Amino acid sequence: MAERILVNTGPSPYGSHRLESFRRCPRLFAYQKLLGFKFPATDPLLRGSLVHIALAHYYARLRAYQLGQDPEAFYAPQEAMRLGAVQLDAEFNTSKATKLLPDYLPVPVQYEQTFGMEQLKVVGVEHLISVTIGGYPFTQRLDLVVEDRAGRIWFWDHKCAGHPDRRRTVARYSLSSQFLAMQFLGPKLYGDQFGGVRINFVSEAKGGGFRFERLSPNAVPHAVACWRDNVVRTEEQIAEFTRKFQPWDFPMTTSDLVCVHSYGPCAAYPLCQHGPSGLAEALTPQD
Repeated sequence: MAERILVNTGPSPYGSHRLESFRRCPRLFAYQKLLGFKFPATDPLLRGSLVHIALAHYYARLRAYQLGQDPEAFYAPQEAMRLGAVQLDAEFNTSKATKLLPDYLPVPVQYEQTFGMEQLKVVGVEHLISVTIGGYPFTQRLDLVVEDRAGRIWFWDHKCAGHPDRRRTVARYSLSSQFLAMQFLGPKLYGDQFGGVRINFVSEAKGGGFRFERLSPNAVPHAVACWRDNVVRTEEQIAEFTRKFQPWDFPMTTSDLVCVHSYGPCAAYPLCQHGPSGLAEALTPQD
């Protein structure tokens, strides 16, 4: 039997995360994208990665079945999570992913128990879109593309959230560049067939186990209409800053909302605190 496939669930090269990094803090962008610093992975990033791996393999195998192909070409979700945890630990020089793994192995089993009979056609899994926006490359990796029974195409994005609700969690994602991009590109690619975007939440249930909830982002038509111009202006600023400054001279945002966020201090905090002498501290994993 041929070697089975481990689906790539990583970020796309010219996507929303890159642009948001620059908008949030040009110096952080320079650390990551120009100097290539690999900051330690946070627990939320690793949890999200494990869940993405699980659902990518669940849907990749389902798509193969729907197409009359061999689902065993892809690793089973739990096998993929084990392999993914090893790869994540190697990538970030940590052991956190392997330690988190046992808590998240039940996700694909409980997900199938919840949604195993739903009637959806899987169109794409971790589907990479590559387009040109105002002369600049833009890429978007879609977690899932499905077609419902009415023939409408939907873009789904998997998210881990403690207690997802509309007032905070959904509102937070609704103005995220990632979701604006999906809402802008969907009609361009699929026309009237495009149904919209869904957030596929995975959260820990009270008393143990996991619960799953699918919610639509808030309607943000003005932000969607502005998305293209924002991409172009951000790319223009990146090009201008790259011409004008050396990476260590990119401006810092220095904001209490950016430098210390809901998950704790920014990974680059020691670099902005001490300069180059803080590099070892910034890049050292804290297991």
